[in-house]
Amino acid sequence: MSKNTVLEPAFCGAALKVGTYLKHRVSAPTKLQKSCFDSAHVPEIRLENYVLRIQRFGCLDGTTLVVALVYAEAVCAAEKICLSRKNVHRLFLACCVVASKWVQDVLYDNARMARVGGIHLTELNSLEVCVLKTLQWATAVRKKDIAVKQRDVDADWAKFRSGCRFAEDHHAALLHAHARARARAPHRTFP
Repeated sequence: MSKNTVLEPAFCGAALKVGTYLKHRVSAPTKLQKSCFDSAHVPEIRLENYVLRIQRFGCLDGTTLVVALVYAEAVCAAEKICLSRKNVHRLFLACCVVASKWVQDVLYDNARMARVGGIHLTELNSLEVCVLKTLQWATAVRKKDIAVKQRDVDADWAKFRSGCRFAEDHHAALLHAHARARARAPHRTFP
């Protein structure tokens, strides 16, 4: 793909659905909610664009994104934390790294995924360990659980699309914004 190629909806569909699903579950953090996934500042990148970036440059498939969602929800339940604008990006990135190692045959190393996610390698490694310890190293996810989560994501997307009169424009705007971001940084090396 060239730098200025607009991503096709078929490729982006899973990432947009998962990004929208995550965005709908983000809540305002309480002062007592602290976790290893909290960042010092809220990332500037929109969550949907972040998930698109992870999928595209991490070469993740839709199943990997859905398994990462299963992990993220399990971590939130076990740690008694809510998804917030300060933790959702880092939590989802770490869950994607763990999920890619469980689901995919070909995967990239943590150094590349850290660059894709915009964090340091040592930070990603510690986040990955935090996810694994919280999951008690049990990374297997049943096909039934994947199917249920995929239905949840699809239902959320359908609800979003039916409730948003301009959902088609929103989808196109996200794709266009992602392409513009790539065009604005031609000097930057994208993995």
